[in-house]
Amino acid sequence: MRRSRTRRRRRAAEEPSSTERWAVSYADFITLLFAFFTTLYAMSRTDQSSLDLVAEALRTAFEHDDPPISTRPVGECPEPPEATQDEQPPEEIDPRKAWTEAERLARLRLQDRIAHLVRQPALAGRVVISPDPRGVRLTLGAAAFFEPGDSRLRAGTGEAMAVLGDTLARHDGEIVVEGHTDDTPVRGGPFRSNWELSTARATEVVAMFVDRYAVPPGRLSAAGYAEHRPIADNRTATGRANNRRVDIVVIPADPLDGDAR
Repeated sequence: MRRSRTRRRRRAAEEPSSTERWAVSYADFITLLFAFFTTLYAMSRTDQSSLDLVAEALRTAFEHDDPPISTRPVGECPEPPEATQDEQPPEEIDPRKAWTEAERLARLRLQDRIAHLVRQPALAGRVVISPDPRGVRLTLGAAAFFEPGDSRLRAGTGEAMAVLGDTLARHDGEIVVEGHTDDTPVRGGPFRSNWELSTARATEVVAMFVDRYAVPPGRLSAAGYAEHRPIADNRTATGRANNRRVDIVVIPADPLDGDAR
């Protein structure tokens, strides 16, 4: 019994190993390659109708009503929404137009305040009121208020100056007093030229307004122009008489000044 088992083991050991086992692995490898290339072929031959379905699905997803993700950089302010026909933006007020309208109203108030001067007996025939680009102009004829070649006011002009002083003392704007002469050269006297004479007359009027009628000096200024700003022809006696004058330019108060009244 033992001998038979020993002989069988000896024969099994002596038999050569099988040479066909590699075929199993080769067959598996070929099967995998076939499946791989079959899959590639199927992918390359995808049905066009399937592609159309996929494209339609993607298009529907991107056209959804949900708001898109903002691509605005961090910190950038969003733009305001556009106004519709029912919601128009408020109309902006042009500051230049507002200022022009306020200035026009200030001029009208000033003209109303000074208009009564024309009716004052003390000023009748002595003062001419006219518009000026800066406000209102009061023209005092030199012959009625000054001696020839002199800056001192004539006797008898005190009442007229009192009416002017009382009116201007209540004014809140600026007041410019301008002296003018004709083109006749100065001969003798305390003044060397028409420049000095015209400036001295303007200064005399300013000093009277400040000293006697309490017109605020910060609102007053004086200037002399000699014969260089004529309003008439200096070749005639009437023209020269018109050019010899003192102009009081009353400028409206600042329309945006809270103290203006």
